Amino acid sequence: MQHSAEYNRIMKERKKKERKRRQKVGYIMFGGGVLIVALALTLLIMSIVLKSDHKKAVKNYKENNWVSIENIPGGRSIHGKSGGNEFSYNDNGTYFDGIYVDGVHIGGMTYDEARLALIDVVEDRLNDISIVVKVGDASLALSSRDFNISVDVNEVLDAAYKLGRESINDYYANYQKQQAISADHVEFHINYTCDRERIGERVSSIAEFVDTVPVEPYITVSQRPSANDDSEVSGDDPVIRDSDTIVETVYADNGKAIAYIYYNPGKNGFVLNQEDLIDRIIDAFDTQDYDCIISAELEETAPSQTPSDLKGTIKLISRYTSEFNHDEKDKNRCRNIQKAAGILNGCTVKPGQEISFNKYVGPRTEAGGWLRAHGIVNGREYEDSPGGGICQVSGTLYNALLQCGPNKIKITQRQHHSWPSTYVPIGLDATVDTNGPDLKWRNISSDTLYIFTYADVKKGKMYVYIYGVPEEDGSYYETFAEVTEEIQPEEPVIKKDPLWPTGYQRTTITERIGYTAKAYLLHYDKDGNLIEKMYRYTDTYFPVRGEITIGTGPSTLPRPGR
Repeated sequence: MQHSAEYNRIMKERKKKERKRRQKVGYIMFGGGVLIVALALTLLIMSIVLKSDHKKAVKNYKENNWVSIENIPGGRSIHGKSGGNEFSYNDNGTYFDGIYVDGVHIGGMTYDEARLALIDVVEDRLNDISIVVKVGDASLALSSRDFNISVDVNEVLDAAYKLGRESINDYYANYQKQQAISADHVEFHINYTCDRERIGERVSSIAEFVDTVPVEPYITVSQRPSANDDSEVSGDDPVIRDSDTIVETVYADNGKAIAYIYYNPGKNGFVLNQEDLIDRIIDAFDTQDYDCIISAELEETAPSQTPSDLKGTIKLISRYTSEFNHDEKDKNRCRNIQKAAGILNGCTVKPGQEISFNKYVGPRTEAGGWLRAHGIVNGREYEDSPGGGICQVSGTLYNALLQCGPNKIKITQRQHHSWPSTYVPIGLDATVDTNGPDLKWRNISSDTLYIFTYADVKKGKMYVYIYGVPEEDGSYYETFAEVTEEIQPEEPVIKKDPLWPTGYQRTTITERIGYTAKAYLLHYDKDGNLIEKMYRYTDTYFPVRGEITIGTGPSTLPRPGR
C-alpha cells in the first residue's frame, strides 16, 4: 500500500510539470506569431513606399533623358534631352561645321562636293612641284609625274565624315562633339606619298648619263721585234706609256727576250650615289620644298685591282718544245717556221673567241714572202710549196693548247698528217694548208689567254708558251700518246718506163708504215702526282705503198734527171 501511494505522488508531480511546460511553449508560439505578423506588415509598407519612389525616379529620368528622331529630306532631325540638357541637330549627310581639310572648310558639303573642292587643292599643289637635280653639267627637272604621287583624299574625307557621328546610340555625345568642332575647328591634312621606286628609275637615268665606271687594270702584249730573227736589235726595249705600268718580259728557253706583257693601270671612275640622291629628293618632297635645286657630287671610285694584283693572277700555264733540222739544205723550211712563229707571237685569245691558224697566219704564197720547202702532197710524197714546214709550228702549238687543260681550250678543228711527223709524238700532230686542213681552237674559259711563239733556227727548236690564269689547285696537264698498232704496207708497185734505159731504176714513192695511236691528256697535281690519264681520241695513219719505176728502154738512153 505504501508503494502505491508513493507511485501516485510521483505521477502527479510529472503531470504538473508537463502542464507548465506546455503553457510556456504556448506563450512562446503566440509571441513569435505576433512578431512575424509585425515584420510582414513592415515589409509590405516598405515595398509600397519603394514602388512609389521608383515610379517617380523613372518618370523623372524619362522626362530628362529622351531622344526623338524624325526623317527629313536628305537625313534626320535629332532632338532630345540628356541629363536634363536639351539638344537638337540635323544630320543631313553633310560634314559638320568647323571641319577643314588643308585650309578648305568642308562644313555643310556633301562627300562629292568636298572631294571636288579638294581635288582642286591637290592639283594646285602638284603643279607647284619642280625639283631640279644637278650633277655636274647635267640637270634634270622633276615634276609631279616623276614622283608617281598617291594621295589619301578618300581616307581623309572618310575620317572627317565620322566626326560628330562617333557614337551609335549616344546622340548627346555626338551633339557635344559637333559643338566642340564648330567652336574650335578641326583641321585634316592630305598625305602626299611619292613612289621611291619611280624616283629611283629617274635617278638611274641620270646615273646612266653621268656615271663613268672604273676601268680595271688590263693586259696588253707586244712581241719583241727581233724575237723571231737571228739579230739582237738595239732600242728593242718595251714602250712604257704610264709610270704605273708593270712590264713582264717573256723569255725563251735560250734566254732570249721574245715578248712583253704589260700590266696597265686602270682608271678611277666617277659614280653617282643613287640612294643618297633618292633620299634627298624624297626629303625635299616630304618637306614641301618643291622648287629647290639639289646638287649631287659624283663619288670617285677606284678599280678593284692594281697592276700588281693583276700580274699576280697571270702565270705560264703551258709550254711545248719541238725540234727541227736546221742544216743549210733546210734553210727555206727554217725561215718559214720562223716567219709563222713571228706572226703568232703575241696572239691573244679572249674568252669565247675562236682562232683559225690559217686565217691568223694568212695565205702562204711566194708573193707574201713564204719560201718553197718540202710539204706532203696527195698524202703520198713530198713536194716543195710556199710555206712548207709550218706544220712544225701548228703541231707544237697544238700540244701547248691541249696542255692548257680541257676547261680552258677546246680544239674545234684538227687533222693529222697522212703519215706521222718526227717532231711530235705519233698521234699529236696537226697539219695545216692554205686551202686545206686548218687548226682551230676556242677559249672556253672566262680568262684571256696569251700565246707566245719563238723559233730558234740556230738550234732548231720551236717554242710555244701560253700564259693565263692557272688552275686554282695548282694542277697541270701534259700530252701523251702511245702507238697501239703498226700497219705494214703492201709490196711496192713496179712501174716500167721505156724512156728510161734498161738497168736504171728509182723509188718514186717511198713506202711508209701505218700506225694506230691513242692520245691522252695526263692530269698532275701541283706536286707532280698523276691524278688522271684522260683518253682523248685515236688516230690512224694508213700505210703508204711504195712505188719503184724501172727502165725498159735501150741501154743507150740517157738516165733521167732528178
